[in-house]
Amino acid sequence: MAEALRLDIQAAKDKMQARRGTSREMRRLTKHLANDEQVEVMAGGVYGTGRGLVVLTDRRLLFVLEALNRQVAEEFPIEKVSSVRWSAAFTGGSMTIATLGVEVEIAGMNKKDGKQMMDAIDERLATSPLPRHT
Repeated sequence: MAEALRLDIQAAKDKMQARRGTSREMRRLTKHLANDEQVEVMAGGVYGTGRGLVVLTDRRLLFVLEALNRQVAEEFPIEKVSSVRWSAAFTGGSMTIATLGVEVEIAGMNKKDGKQMMDAIDERLATSPLPRHT
C-alpha cells in the first residue's frame, strides 16, 4: 500500500489540475523540506532538461526532480525573488523567476496550475517587507 502524503502536500495536490509526471516528486518531497515548512501550492513544470514539481512553501519556491538517474532540487528563497512573470501559450505556459539578477524559466506548466502558482507568489511578494522591482 502506498504511503499517504503529508496533509499539506495532499491539499496542494488536490488543487492541481495536471499531476502527470510528478508522483515520484510528491512522494519524496518531504526529504527536501524542513519539518515545520508548509507546502502551499504545487505545479508540474520543466526546468532545464527535466519535468518535475514546482513547489511554493511558506519559505521558498522550490523545483524538485526525482528521476531514476538523477535528482535535482533548486531553491529560490522568497526574500531573494525580485519578480515573476507568466507567459501563456496555446497548450500551457511558462513562469520566469528573477532572483538577484538571474532569471530562470520553468516551462510546460498547466495554465490553471500556473495561474494558481503565480497568484500565490504575487500575493507573497506584495506582502513582503522587502522592496520589489519589476
